[in-house]
Parts: sequence; structure tokens; C-alpha cells
Amino acid sequence: MRWRTFFFLAVLALVIVGAIYFYLFEKRREALPQGFVFANGRLESDTITVSTKVSGKLEKIYFREGDTVQAGTLLARLSARELSARSDAAMAAIKEAQARYQEALMLFENAGAVLAKREKDLARFKRLYQKQLIAKNRLEEAELLFEQAKNQKEALRARLKAIKQEIARLKAQRQEIEATLQDTLIKAHASGTIVRKVANLGEVLSPGSVIALMVDLDKLYLKAYIPEDKIGLVALGQEARIYVDSFPKRFFTGKVGYIAKQAEFTPKEVQTREARVTQVYAVKIFLEENPGHVLTPGLPADALIKVDAHAPWAEHF
Repeated sequence: MRWRTFFFLAVLALVIVGAIYFYLFEKRREALPQGFVFANGRLESDTITVSTKVSGKLEKIYFREGDTVQAGTLLARLSARELSARSDAAMAAIKEAQARYQEALMLFENAGAVLAKREKDLARFKRLYQKQLIAKNRLEEAELLFEQAKNQKEALRARLKAIKQEIARLKAQRQEIEATLQDTLIKAHASGTIVRKVANLGEVLSPGSVIALMVDLDKLYLKAYIPEDKIGLVALGQEARIYVDSFPKRFFTGKVGYIAKQAEFTPKEVQTREARVTQVYAVKIFLEENPGHVLTPGLPADALIKVDAHAPWAEHF
């Protein structure tokens, strides 16, 4: 019997609290000045996800929840020992190939000098043969030496080309490794405040793993709901003042930046004509500023939307 009594009292307390809240809420709405529409909801912000591009073990974390960071700030680092070793090996291979290229280049230049000499010798032997001053076998020998020098130079040219292609391939491989190394340094791609740390030190993460969640506290908006019979008064760009319980004597300015195209039902089962006032439309009111970042996502808030441009703002709400 005692638990039944306790349960009954708990339910009764909830009903009383709900009735009081509804009464105060309705009274507040009834006290609105002319030219304004009341709305309430919660402050929200677009979430910025900090995630990995490559796999690796989470080796360092440089942030704490609540930190405000700028775009480009280093937030975490993945283990990169294997990648560093591969980069060093690629660099060594590039230097070795460059040395071979320089050696082949010297041989190519020497082969060019030899070819030039063989060409002059051949021309001289042709003149001598035409004058019948040398035998034909001497001319044929000069022609053979010229062809050998020519082939040698062409072979070295092909070797230079192959080594050059090899160097380009090795450099491309190293650039890819270096890019992957850079991806092990996880940086903030936007400014904001870290609201949640998702990954922990020592975890082995796959590409796309979330490390932290951020929000930009300078880009908050109030997602509020307005009854169907009032939504026709609301338009994009209208001024609004936002109030939160934490600062009862203070308001924050904003403007209507989004109006839903479809209504939502509260509760959704109610669709009768008489109860159609329970239909509401989602509206987003974007704050113009958040001094000192005193407002955070999740705070419940009320708003007055100025639907009559000539209506004066009330001193208190």
C-alpha cells in the first residue's frame, strides 16, 4: 500500500507542477505587447566533427573539453613511426637514383664528345677514300666506330630517361607518404569550442573515426516552435529578442533565418479541426552575438519576434 500511496503522490506532484508551468506559460503569452509573437525552444548550434583521415594509434591529445580553438590548431596526433620510416627509405632511394642519374649524365656527355669525334673522323675518311688515299676497310672501320658511338649515346639517353622517370615515381611515392604523415596530425578545420572528447589515448582508429565534437558558440540559434495561427505573422529577417532563465534581466538579439515549410503536431495523434492549434512550425532565430560565450547549446530559451516593424520593444518581458 505504501508504494501505491507514494506513486499516487508523485503523479499528483507532476500534474500540479505541469499545471503551474502551463498557467505561467499562458499568462506570459497573454501579457505579450501588440506586434510581437512569442516562441520558445532550445539553443542549438551546428556540430563540427573532428575525425581522422587515416588509420593509426591515437598517440597524443592536445585538448580538453571546453577548450576554444582556432582553425588549424593541432588537436591530436596518431602514431607515425612506420610512415616516417617509409618516408626516410623513399628519400634514400631518391638520393641513390639522383646519384645514378648524375653518373649517367656524365657518361652521356662523354659519349656525345666521342660521337662528335667519330663523326669528324668519318667525314675525313670519306674524303680520303674518295681521293683513293685509303683502303675501303679503313672507311668501313670509321663507319663502325661512328655507329657504335651513336648507339652508345642513344643507350645512355634512354638510361637517363628511365632514371628520371624512376626519380619522379619515387618523389610521387614520398609525397603520398608525406601527405599521409600530415594526416596523422589532426587539426581543427574550423574555429569553435570542444564540447565532447570521443576517442581516448591508445585507441587504434580507422579512417573517419571521430575524435571530438565542436560547436561554434558565435553561431548559435534558437530552434523554437510557433503555433499555426501565428506562423503567418512571422517572416525571414524579422528582429527578435531571446531570453534565458540564467540571465533574467538580459536579452540577446537575433533574426529569423529559417521557417519550416511543414507543421508538426503536438501530440501527433491530434488532427481534429478543433485541436489544430496544437500544430506548430519550427523556426530558427540566429543570434547576432554571444558575448563571453555565456550561452551554450541545449539551454531552454524564450523569444519575442517583432512582427510589426513599428511596435516598440517593451522594457521587460
